[in-house]
Amino acid sequence: MVSEQDIQGVFADAPSIAHLGIELEGIGTGWCEASLSVQPWQLQQTGVVHAGAAATLRTVESEVFAERSGKRSLVAKLNATMAVVRSAKSS
Repeated sequence: MVSEQDIQGVFADAPSIAHLGIELEGIGTGWCEASLSVQPWQLQQTGVVHAGAAATLRTVESEVFAERSGKRSLVAKLNATMAVVRSAKSS
């Protein structure tokens, strides 16, 4: 099992995660929480967060959870359904 410190290291050492503004908020048995600090370049022309940014956040959380659970593997395909209830806007 990968330690919490190891997972924090993944976030600290991954340039792409830092560039996107994704931060680890917490992890535990069976859960992982991360946040995305939205930047202007991640917005659509309408001012809402691009769905790709949200999908990237979910992907990072999934990868960290897989790493934490010891079930790390190469993900060849990711199926996701996203329903936007209310568009997120940058503050």
